[in-house]
Amino acid sequence: MQQAAAIATLISAISSLIVAIVGAIRLYLEYKRNIRFAYND
Repeated sequence: MQQAAAIATLISAISSLIVAIVGAIRLYLEYKRNIRFAYND
């Protein structure tokens, strides 16, 4: 039972890590796009 709980915790941690990474990538791409628009002006 303890092992199952540890695995569930691990999966939860990994999924939040993936969400954080995806969010960071989207923010970075949005930032780059805004910089490009600023330079074009």
